Amino acid sequence: MTALSQGGSLHKYARQIYQSVGRVSLLASKVELSAVDDFIKKYAANNPKAINKLYDVVGRIILNQVDSNSNDMDLCDEILEEIR
Repeated sequence: MTALSQGGSLHKYARQIYQSVGRVSLLASKVELSAVDDFIKKYAANNPKAINKLYDVVGRIILNQVDSNSNDMDLCDEILEEIR
């Protein structure tokens, strides 16, 4: 992808791919965040145990996605920095 985006005749295709991936990612994030928001409103608003379980699940998902790839570690570092 990086080579495509350097310019030349394929540059426009790389931009279209980046935009499509961005569009799909944001839509998926919106759906997931909406589901979490609905869960909190319906089941966990006054239930600290349910909220803690939700945080536990989300934390496990984030940390389980981290592998030896440095890009993944950078993302994890950014998320952990925001939490602090």
